[in-house]
Amino acid sequence: MNLRKEDIVRDIASETGLSMVETKAVVNAFMSKIIEGIRAGKRIELRGFGVFTSRMRKERVARNPKTGKKLNVPACMVPVFKPSKTLRKKIKG
Repeated sequence: MNLRKEDIVRDIASETGLSMVETKAVVNAFMSKIIEGIRAGKRIELRGFGVFTSRMRKERVARNPKTGKKLNVPACMVPVFKPSKTLRKKIKG
């Protein structure tokens, strides 16, 4: 079973007593700030949860699996998440 943003908003709203509209606005603003930080090359640290960063992926040669034709994939920035030790311990149980 997948957990969607809508499910997270509903759970947070019921736990905090905020309305769904208010909670959705907070969750959207939170996600926007993380995206802006990653795009700007900043390191976003959420203690007890993890660290969001971006990393430059090198240019590489890939192969189209259908045709076998080689093509160049340009260098690009990719988001990276490293979970904290606390989060890893909580997930392991």
